[in-house]
Amino acid sequence: MSRWLSPSGQWVVLDEPYAHVAKPDVVERRCAWLERNGLHLLRPAWGGLYVPGEAVPHLISVDKELLEEVVTVIESMPKLIPQSMDDWQGSTDDYRLQFVSPARQAAGIKRKPRPGTTHAWSKNAIQYTQRPGFKPNWRPDQAKSLSNHVELGETLQRLNASGIPYATYEKLGVIRSELEDWMYAENSRYSRKPTRDEGDAYYSGNDFAQFETAEDQLAAIERVQFLLMGSYLDCVPLRNMLKRLAAARAVLVADMRARSAIA
Repeated sequence: MSRWLSPSGQWVVLDEPYAHVAKPDVVERRCAWLERNGLHLLRPAWGGLYVPGEAVPHLISVDKELLEEVVTVIESMPKLIPQSMDDWQGSTDDYRLQFVSPARQAAGIKRKPRPGTTHAWSKNAIQYTQRPGFKPNWRPDQAKSLSNHVELGETLQRLNASGIPYATYEKLGVIRSELEDWMYAENSRYSRKPTRDEGDAYYSGNDFAQFETAEDQLAAIERVQFLLMGSYLDCVPLRNMLKRLAAARAVLVADMRARSAIA
């Protein structure tokens, strides 16, 4: 989901779920929710930004005229991707090469290595994905138990369904996605492959009971912290994740205090 602001100050949300949303029961639920909240929805004939051809772009706003205007612009855009490489008019080179400008070549000035093409070392951490042009992704150099991943995933999914502040929801969403990446990267170290339920630890699609009170939500975040610190040795990737978790907790605490003051 991404949020966009019009020069008028009005907003449009671009929601790009996968194709399962085309099922009649899902369409009915989504439309009912939109109607209850006074929102309008249009689905342009467009591939979207997230995964063109796989996701289904939905434009949502309280301003129906703005939606119609945006859809008109989107559907009139030319196709930027050629149908075949025979139509490609640009320059193509090997993916791993690094561009050096003619001026730099003439001056004989060397460039720093392109990101994602060199290896580095960090205490108790390891690079687990590397692509030319991008910073590598790091994770702790240990394999957390699958049972811990399942418990963490269930806790995060319950928090996701619990009406937490939006900023907390977003920060926990990043943690949840990264933990799933760590789980799959750790997979080669397990003595067996994860079962279907274990593999779906962080994104099962199941309905989970909510943490009803803010105190319960706070305790759940603290449980996530406890499991992380008990499963991995101190390292930069873990510290970065704990900082994000602390930021998510801080938003929840501020929301609790604001609600208490109003009450």
